[in-house]
Amino acid sequence: MKNSLTKFRFMSRTLAVMLLFSASIPAFGQEMIREVQMTYANDTSIIREVSENASLIYRQDGFYACFILHTNNNISTPLIKLEDFEVNDFEVVGNQVYFCGCNHSEAGKKAAFGFFSLYSFPSYATTTYFFFDRCKEMRKIDVYETEYQMQWATHLVMTGTTDGSRSDVLLDVNISIPFGYNCTAYMSADKNENIDDVAVTNNKVFASVRREEYGFPVIEFWRFDKPTTPSPGLFIFSSGVNRFRMTSPVAETPVFLEHTTGDQFAAVSKVSSFPRMAMMKPNVTNNICNIVEIFGDTNWTLYPMDIKYNRQGLVYDILAREYFKIDPKYNPLMQIYHISQDVINNTVPYGLGTRYPQNHVWSIDPKNNSHQYQFIASGKYDFKLRFYQYYYYQWNGCPDYFEYSFDTGERKMVLDDSPLSPIYTYILKRNDLTPIIDTKDFIDVCREQKVPSK
Repeated sequence: MKNSLTKFRFMSRTLAVMLLFSASIPAFGQEMIREVQMTYANDTSIIREVSENASLIYRQDGFYACFILHTNNNISTPLIKLEDFEVNDFEVVGNQVYFCGCNHSEAGKKAAFGFFSLYSFPSYATTTYFFFDRCKEMRKIDVYETEYQMQWATHLVMTGTTDGSRSDVLLDVNISIPFGYNCTAYMSADKNENIDDVAVTNNKVFASVRREEYGFPVIEFWRFDKPTTPSPGLFIFSSGVNRFRMTSPVAETPVFLEHTTGDQFAAVSKVSSFPRMAMMKPNVTNNICNIVEIFGDTNWTLYPMDIKYNRQGLVYDILAREYFKIDPKYNPLMQIYHISQDVINNTVPYGLGTRYPQNHVWSIDPKNNSHQYQFIASGKYDFKLRFYQYYYYQWNGCPDYFEYSFDTGERKMVLDDSPLSPIYTYILKRNDLTPIIDTKDFIDVCREQKVPSK
């Protein structure tokens, strides 16, 4: 790869924006920052879009997992609290919310996952949950559904950890089975194997894995077929696995996944021994992986936290933390990198991103429901929970923008069809709980209306 740092740095910022986003983009909605007084017990939050003007935000509130249904123009927002639960990931499918994490008790952590409905939230948010005793916690989740002759089944695919360190379990649970064997799991016996994330596409389920091959670190993308019928005996392990292996780049952090369109997906991780991160676009049809490497320098290193894809703008957003940044104005620095098609095609001198000075940003999600070229995010400022809404191509005053250097290239992947072993089956019992209901007030910190170009 050629070094992007030699690209034309003298180009004006205005001209760079014109080149990077030269297409005519319609205007919807507005930039905004909103906040609520909620003291942080830990540094995390998760956000998912629900509808055009609504989003669901999770944060930990002491011993309670707290889900807040935020709407853009309402001050008072309803929420529910699940006692003794902690959530690591969740997804919204239709009116259902599926989450995974752990339950806390005197005996310690126990892996848990479940679901509740947003219909008439929070009044009818009775939560169904399951324990998985073989794990201490579940870490990542995605959802797929099967249908045949008016019969449906919902499956939760998750990663988990048995010892609290590496993710060594891949789980597929059919939550529609009222009794009998409803869970299959791969339990890794390889101490160097980490199952980082899962992504459901139109017809497949992918998992990202870091492991060693003959003593050398590799990245693997495992591909499973989704069952085509809601038969109780069918899971992703029923039809075997295809492993697509890469020896470069070497991942130093978990490899996060994001479904894009069809059976395509993207991935991101920090590059080992370098202050940069790599966005990967594997093409399992021709075994080629296209790569965009985003550069740090000797003073700061990029650690990706999240990746999301906006189908309207065909743009990938990567949320990353920067360490050892000298400039105290942006400390701690969490930045959002916009990977546009111009960046992927290497037709611009540098890329652009969004940042909120002196704010923490913990999670991002695209606004795809209403043809809006926007993303939403959650984070905090001075112990206050914050909601952010931003454009990936324009900055009207709520956030700042920045420039980043990058380079592009491709790597060959090697296909391996060796089976996974061992695979176990389990019977998991359904449990129900009634959450605590409350409300919180969100107030506007910044709200900038975008004016369409004439």
